[in-house]
Amino acid sequence: MLKLIPQKNLICMVQQLSNSFVYQIDSDKTDFYSSNVKKIDSNSELRQALLNTSTTKEIASSILGNSQFNAAYRQGLVDTIKRQYSASAIELKSDSIVAKNIESLADSNTLTVTTGQQIHIFLGPFFVVNKILSCCAEALKVKALLPDNQVVPIFWMATEDHDFDEIKSARLYNETYTWDIESEGPVGRLNPESLLPIVKQARERIDQTAENLAFIDVCDHAYSTCSTFADATRYIIHQLFEETGIVVLDPDDAFLKSQFKQVIEDDLLNHQPSQLIDSSIQTMKTFGMKAPINTRPINTFYLTDNKRIRIEKQDDNTYLLVDGSETYSETEILDLLGKHPERFSPNALLRPVYQQQILPNISYITGASEMIYWLELGGVMTSYGINYPELSIRKSAFFVSQKNKQKLDNEGIHLESLFVRPEKFQEIVLSDRVAQISEIERNIVKSDSLLNSIFTAMSDLGSKNTKKLQKSQNQLINSIKNEQGALLESLSNNDPTYNQLLKIKSSTFDNSYIQERNKYIISMVPELMLSRNWFKLHSEYYTNHKIITIISA
Repeated sequence: MLKLIPQKNLICMVQQLSNSFVYQIDSDKTDFYSSNVKKIDSNSELRQALLNTSTTKEIASSILGNSQFNAAYRQGLVDTIKRQYSASAIELKSDSIVAKNIESLADSNTLTVTTGQQIHIFLGPFFVVNKILSCCAEALKVKALLPDNQVVPIFWMATEDHDFDEIKSARLYNETYTWDIESEGPVGRLNPESLLPIVKQARERIDQTAENLAFIDVCDHAYSTCSTFADATRYIIHQLFEETGIVVLDPDDAFLKSQFKQVIEDDLLNHQPSQLIDSSIQTMKTFGMKAPINTRPINTFYLTDNKRIRIEKQDDNTYLLVDGSETYSETEILDLLGKHPERFSPNALLRPVYQQQILPNISYITGASEMIYWLELGGVMTSYGINYPELSIRKSAFFVSQKNKQKLDNEGIHLESLFVRPEKFQEIVLSDRVAQISEIERNIVKSDSLLNSIFTAMSDLGSKNTKKLQKSQNQLINSIKNEQGALLESLSNNDPTYNQLLKIKSSTFDNSYIQERNKYIISMVPELMLSRNWFKLHSEYYTNHKIITIISA
């Protein structure tokens, strides 16, 4: 079995960690999160109305008392996951923590902590690493709170997603590598063999270090050996993160879908899920929040190897695939659901409901924007007796070189300044000169007010030239203001220190660039190794989204 080289011994890990430093930043001092995320964090009434505010122990008790997770189903879940790992050509040894975690799912006291993501070529942007480590850290945290329970981290692969454009490319340094095929169906069912030419190109371009080449070897083996993109992605994740114990799940499965038939049937016949979700959307509006995803009458797709097609109910109670390929009567579509549940795929709103239906899941690790649409789902889960989990936003971790950290220190710029708005960053870096310009602005206002008083007094005394003088005043004031703005821009453009610091900020976080989202794992393999090693030493670094982590090496 291929292994990623830098996990080879403790000495290697200690050396790597001794040459790096971790800094923790309070996100409340930054502009990192949107106003909606801040509102969720601070508004207890909103959380009470739209989230599950029960304690961890109370949620666990509710899950473990749910008859859905009986012994027969749990064993079926274990068998399904084992079959999927076998399809990825992964040999699970008995002492593997992943193997133990899979087996433990058969135990009536086992819970899960889950995160999910679209599956990308080469695993995608770096935030996928942060999501996985956040999920594993949360599982350890829950386990500490519930020592009598096993808690298994789960990575849910969004294999049924058909938005191929979102997952087909990766950037390595300044070059983009694109999977050049046509696809309209579920990406998890694609044959990954056509990725091998891209792997070859990446191998030639990537820095020829042992860890980089090991990563390329893992991807090469996955894409050449596995018959589906889902199986290949599971293989890669397992090779990179086996030591964390994370279990990779593909929800595109007939047995798992069979557990969700009641919700799908209600979606098709009565549109009940839409009505329940719409009710939650109305509640969101009372808190000034707009739903990021709106419902359709039917929130289920019809799934084939090559297509993922919306279903619409017609006036005559027939069901039409919107591409016009098929029409079904009510009896026919229910018969199809009964015999082939794997052909029905929940959309983005019903996907979390499906997840909670098939997993004894106590906590879900979301992205910051993903958190918002989970607010829509409490009512529908409650109605179907499905447990709504605790929600935690994944951790964000960024990398700033020690050289750049020193440049910031030399100018007295704190790391949290990297995560403020550009105009605020400008004020911080150019604080002395900005203060002088602000004084000019205050004097302009004073002068404007003084001149207005003078002209008013002159007018009262019968002066006939005050309007002409006021016009000249307005022209002068506007000219001074324009010069003030030009002066500030000139200071910014011509100050080498400011431009140097702005470059550091722009490579970390600004309006159009977020390092963990815009840089891809394939271009950050050393940072992947460093993150994994810091997780082994301090998993708690990945549990609190309000604290942004900076790793400097």
